[in-house]
Amino acid sequence: MRILFVLLSFWFCFSCTKLETGLQLAPRVVTYKVDEAFDFKSEKLDKLRKQIEMDVNANKKELALKLISHIDAILELSKKEKVAAADVQKNIEALKLTQAQTVQNFKASFDVALADLQTKEIEHFKIFNDKKSKRDFEKTEDKKYFLKDRKQTILKTLGYFFDRITDEQENLCEQMVDKHYDYFIERLKIRKTFADSFHLKLTSKQPAVDFVIKYYGGDQKEFGAGPIKAYLEDYYRFQADFWNMTSEKEKQNFRKNMNSYKDELKKIAGI
Repeated sequence: MRILFVLLSFWFCFSCTKLETGLQLAPRVVTYKVDEAFDFKSEKLDKLRKQIEMDVNANKKELALKLISHIDAILELSKKEKVAAADVQKNIEALKLTQAQTVQNFKASFDVALADLQTKEIEHFKIFNDKKSKRDFEKTEDKKYFLKDRKQTILKTLGYFFDRITDEQENLCEQMVDKHYDYFIERLKIRKTFADSFHLKLTSKQPAVDFVIKYYGGDQKEFGAGPIKAYLEDYYRFQADFWNMTSEKEKQNFRKNMNSYKDELKKIAGI
């Protein structure tokens, strides 16, 4: 469900309650985020926003249909009396494929964003990411607060699908998160390694579009693995255990919420 939320958030755009509204705002939100990193001139920003709009319009039906198929698979799984970690893993791996395909479909937008970068834009990217990385690692120094924040992030994601999360489920999430402080540190290291490698490619004028698409498509093995495998195994178990301790009433609410998202996706897909 975590990756499904990532794909759905393409339309939520951080605060929208309607997928269609988020879809309309996506080009401006993404353009703003890119500008934060590079400080582009207004002409390039306009060109990038228009390209993102074109890519959104060209790909929204395909992505909506894929998300509908993922929701159908999850709804079917929800009928099982007992869900296993392997069931969760299968769904997440299918969602990862959709993530990679979706990012690839926006290649034209990546091309526009990274075309003819000026030296000052590249240096702005370096300064921006160094500052961000420094802030992120500083947050990890207070381990208790950092892990609490990670837990709240996971629970917030689950809150998009479940109307009520019990104390028992919160405790389950806390236990899972507390075991994997090293994993969260590793994720930050991977992001920094990627940003540093990306900057080197830009400064040496090497092709960078495919490199970025590969990373944001979910293929990050070259930047490190460390404790990631152990975390994922626990995460699959956590998702299964979380579902298995969910009440029948809450399972019905979950299905209702998923069908509501499905109806919105159908409108976007025009079916």
